[in-house]
Amino acid sequence: MTKVFKTREVAQLLDVDPTTVMRWMKSFSLHANKNEAGHYEIPESSVSELVMIKEKLASGSRLEEILMQKRGRSFQEYVEPSVIEEKLEKLLFRLETIDRQVQAKADESYAIRTQHHRKELDDINRFLEELSLRINRLETMQTDVNHEEAQTHFKKRFASLFSF
Repeated sequence: MTKVFKTREVAQLLDVDPTTVMRWMKSFSLHANKNEAGHYEIPESSVSELVMIKEKLASGSRLEEILMQKRGRSFQEYVEPSVIEEKLEKLLFRLETIDRQVQAKADESYAIRTQHHRKELDDINRFLEELSLRINRLETMQTDVNHEEAQTHFKKRFASLFSF
C-alpha cells in the first residue's frame, strides 16, 4: 500500500502554505482522496510531482511554464511569422467568402421581396382598373337614367300644357 500524506504534512515538506498545496493539486490535476473527516490524503506519487513543481519554481520557472510543459507544450513556443501570415490569409479569405455569401443571400432576399411587392402592386392596379370600368358603366347608366327621366318629365310637362 502506498503511503498517503495530509495536506499540512506536504505543506511542511515543501515549505509552502497548505492552500498553495491545494492550488497546485488542482492546477496540475493531481490525485488526492478525502478521508471520513473530509481531509485530503495525498498519495506519494502526487507528493513527488509536487516536489518537482517546487524545485522547478525554485530554479526560476514560472507556474504557467510548468503547466504548459506538463501538457506537452513549450510555454514559449515560437511560431514562424510566415505561418501566422498564412493562417491569417486563410482566415481573411474565409471571411471574405462568408461576406460574399451573406451579401448574395441579402440580394436574393431583396429580389424576392421586390418581386412579391411588384405582384401585389400589379394586383392592386388590376383591381383599380376594374373599379374604374365599373364606375364608368354606373355613371353611364346613371346618365342614361337621368336623361330618360328628364325626357319623361319633359313629355309629361309638355303634355300637361296642351291638355285641356
